[in-house]
Amino acid sequence: MRRLSIRWMGSAQSWMRSHLWLGLLSCPFIFFHSGLHLGSGLSAWTMWTYLVVFVTGVLGACLQHFMPRFTTSLVLNETIYGNMESIRAELLKKADDLLEPFPRKEKKALSKSSSASSDPFISVAVAEPDEDYGDQLRQRYDEIIEPYLAKQNSYSHILNSVRTSQEFFADLQAGMPEPISKVIAALEKICKEKRDLDRQSFLHRILQGWLVVHIPASALLIVLGAIHGWKALHYH
Repeated sequence: MRRLSIRWMGSAQSWMRSHLWLGLLSCPFIFFHSGLHLGSGLSAWTMWTYLVVFVTGVLGACLQHFMPRFTTSLVLNETIYGNMESIRAELLKKADDLLEPFPRKEKKALSKSSSASSDPFISVAVAEPDEDYGDQLRQRYDEIIEPYLAKQNSYSHILNSVRTSQEFFADLQAGMPEPISKVIAALEKICKEKRDLDRQSFLHRILQGWLVVHIPASALLIVLGAIHGWKALHYH
């Protein structure tokens, strides 16, 4: 019985096509009904609301048709919208794990002081050259990379731009030893995946944003149309 009712109702795609075609056909009928005038009072409110519904509906149909193709070409690592936050958190964890061999200065100083206090005759070893490079990487990570990965939809960040991101990582790579250079390359790849997530989120908001206007305007149009019909039936 349930299958028969679903078949009778038709698919969502069929309903969407019917909705679009009826919406397009309604435009000439409504304007002929109004005598090509917007009218005044309730009629004007109804006509302006209908125009908002019609324009946002056409805009939404165009977005639904072209945006998925545009998203596929622009976002290389496309994912399910509902999983974006968990993927972003996973990318941040991967980046933190990469920086684990390069502790922050306060932790490094604490470990050195504890080792020196355990044996006063052991002097603190002079820092190796790679240690300075690690400190530079840690500083750049704490100031720029980590805040970018931690914040969702950070559109204004310098790493959100392909050009500035490439310049940043190229500058960071300059003169770095090979082990640290590999870490930087992995961080750049992670930031690129995060940038794809932000792009997909932005495009998804555009794709669904028209509904914020279209649905309330459609509900208002139904109410105004019902009042307009009631007044027309009871007009003397």
